[in-house]
Amino acid sequence: MQYVTREGGVLTDRDIEEIAERLERGELPGKWGRILVGRPRISSEQLKLIGVKVPESTVRAFDEKAARNGQTRSQRLRQLIERDLNEDGA
Repeated sequence: MQYVTREGGVLTDRDIEEIAERLERGELPGKWGRILVGRPRISSEQLKLIGVKVPESTVRAFDEKAARNGQTRSQRLRQLIERDLNEDGA
């Protein structure tokens, strides 16, 4: 008999027997550790969402510039805010 995994792989009865034998010998496949869900934290502080309305064409141009610099919109905005604060010595 064959079994299809969630990822689309195919396992036979023999494959399952081999996996079971390895587990019985204490051989755990893969790497085990703490599973982290979501994106990595960018700060140890609580984050606050800020919003601003600008013309659609400005958003498009801003996103294009961010992409040219290998950044997302959020990354570029954070960089510009930090740069502005550093200029004033805040």
